[in-house]
Amino acid sequence: MNIASGRGGLLLTTSEAAAICGMGLNTVIRAMDRGILKGGFRIPGSTHRRIPVEALRQFMIETGIPTERLDRALEDPDAGGGEP
Repeated sequence: MNIASGRGGLLLTTSEAAAICGMGLNTVIRAMDRGILKGGFRIPGSTHRRIPVEALRQFMIETGIPTERLDRALEDPDAGGGEP
């Protein structure tokens, strides 16, 4: 995992967010498009998206996904989200 820093603090790709949450990439993208996962954005001039860590944490809390997965990924970025 390659956690970047930028607008809104630490940023994750949609693939990283999907791995942490244990869901598919398209599910994360749909959640962003439907406004369920708030705070994510597209990189200008690109199809790539980024999600601030705190926006993902809020999404996880609201949807009942254990935030320990995110905490583990932040502690050891090479480990990814993984299973609980």
